[in-house]
Parts: sequence; structure tokens; C-alpha cells
Amino acid sequence: MMKTNRILIETILIALIVVGGMLLFPQARTLFALIPPVYLLVERRLRGWTWADLGFKFSTFWADLRANWV
Repeated sequence: MMKTNRILIETILIALIVVGGMLLFPQARTLFALIPPVYLLVERRLRGWTWADLGFKFSTFWADLRANWV
């Protein structure tokens, strides 16, 4: 339960930083849009998660992308 709470709090914090930053500094939207992918890559490395643990399946990536793009 503790692990789940920590991940939830981190996710909410990242979302607040991104949205707040985009609202306060609209000229730096691109910079704030890069925060979530960088966070994902850092977390993957630090926690030793595989892409499958994160929900990515490379074999079905393009089909999933087309199905959920909207």
C-alpha cells in the first residue's frame, strides 16, 4: 500500500507541475511537456522496471496507438 501511495503522489505532483507551469509560463509549454517522459525514463531506470511493467507492449504498439489516438 505504501508503494502505491508514493507512486500516486508522485504522479499527481508531476501533473500539477506540468499544468501549473504551462498556465504560469505559456512561453515554456514545450519544456513543461517534456517533464512527464523524462520522469518516466528516470523512474524506469531507478526502479528497474521493464517496459511491460509500465504497460508498453512493443508488439502491439502501433495497433494500440491507432486504436487510442483520439
